[in-house]
Order: sequence, then C-alpha cells, then structure tokens
Amino acid sequence: MKNITLLFLTLLISLSSFSQNENDDKIKYRKLSYNDFKKLSINDTSDAVIDLFYNKRDNAAFTQIILLPMTVILTVIPPTHFVGIGTAFISVPLFINGTMTLIKYRKKNLYKVLTEYKKTQTLPKSMRKKANRILENYEVLPINY
Repeated sequence: MKNITLLFLTLLISLSSFSQNENDDKIKYRKLSYNDFKKLSINDTSDAVIDLFYNKRDNAAFTQIILLPMTVILTVIPPTHFVGIGTAFISVPLFINGTMTLIKYRKKNLYKVLTEYKKTQTLPKSMRKKANRILENYEVLPINY
C-alpha cells in the first residue's frame, strides 16, 4: 500500500510539473512574415527599421554565408587545392561576419525593437542612425509609377 501511494504521488507530481499550460501565448518569431511585421508598424520610422532588418538578413548575411560551401568544394578538389586555400582566407571571415549579422538581425530582435518603439517612441542609438539614413534615401530617391 505504501509503494502504491508513493507511485501515485510521484505520478501526480510529474504530471503537474511537466504539463504544458494551454494559456501560454508564445510567439513563434521564425514564422512571422514581412507582412506580419508591417502590421506592427506605426509610422515611417518603424517601416524603415523593418526594411533594415530584412535587407541585412537577405542581402548581406546570406550572400556572405553562401561563399563558404564553394570554398570547401574548391579545397577538396585536388587540382584546385591551392586556389581553395586562398579563397578560404577570404570566405571564412565573410562567413563569420554573415553569421554574426544573422544573429544580430533575427526576427526576435526585430519584434523586440518594434514593440519597444511602439511603447516608448525611441529606438536604440545604432538603429536610429540607420533608420534615419534609410528615411533620407527614401526622400532622395524618386518613386516612378
């Protein structure tokens, strides 16, 4: 009887401590799209921040990361072994920089910046400078329809 009570008590404790709460509203940042972030936008500055994050991710980070697999292929092929080693000196730092850019400009950080901007109407200093540059470029570039 004592063993059954201990087993039942252990089972109840494990069920209560490892059960998931249905009311948790966790946001899956990876599944948010560009349009979802545009819905969070409140003015031109937040639009510029969204464009900044997506441009950095798509243009800068992925183009820097894509060079490393080509370098590995060149290093493995025997006739181009020395060429592969030479290009490795160029592509490895680019790969590291691209990975750091992906980490810095991930969607979770974008969501945090946008929600903070919505509450306080202030951006971090580095984001403010970059967003101001983007806004100036929008004003300088004529839009042709």
